[in-house]
Amino acid sequence: MQRAWIVIVVLIFTCVTGCHKTGSVPPARQGAQPPGLANETDVREQILTVLGHSGKSVRLYLHGNCEVRNSDLITISPIKLNSVSDMRSPMQTIQQMFKGNSNISITEGPNGIIQIKDSGVSDGILKTEITALALPQDDRYDPDAAIRSVLSSKEVQLAMRSLDARPVISMGGLENMPSEGAPHLESEFRAVTVDQALDKILQEFPGVVEYKECTQPTGGHLFDIHYSSH
Repeated sequence: MQRAWIVIVVLIFTCVTGCHKTGSVPPARQGAQPPGLANETDVREQILTVLGHSGKSVRLYLHGNCEVRNSDLITISPIKLNSVSDMRSPMQTIQQMFKGNSNISITEGPNGIIQIKDSGVSDGILKTEITALALPQDDRYDPDAAIRSVLSSKEVQLAMRSLDARPVISMGGLENMPSEGAPHLESEFRAVTVDQALDKILQEFPGVVEYKECTQPTGGHLFDIHYSSH
């Protein structure tokens, strides 16, 4: 009987000193970003929430790290995002959200498109000028397909070879098919930079175009461009 009491006392002491530690870090919080920091997906979703149904668009340009040699994975470091209690204009709200990120600039072009740009992003591909680009019928109705058309232009292909850069290989998804009355792009782009072509796409399909890039261990560059909307 005395031995049984000893066992009970030991169990009680063990639970008092150690049981609370088991639940000290809730599983849902493990791996979460520190307060105030957001990953790339969260940043994109926050921007889309701010844009709402305003009809405004954003070009989000981020510089990251090529995670693994010979891989298409570009990792973006967590970004500081401030909470904004009152919803002002999209431009004012986004400026407040990113305040404190000294490496990120926020500008709004004459066309109303907001640019969020990491200072580490290079302009080699983005400032490449395309003389003329005819858009296939189907690509005119789908922003991602239109972006692929822009990247397939002879001028961009030459720039990629010159800069030792290549786009991320991505799987094709469902595309918007031509239909009467649906939003669509003009049949041809003339004398536009890649930046300006992306603006044309966003003017017809409001949302976010995200450009991210990194430098590989071999010195080459990897980049990715994709479109998002609600």
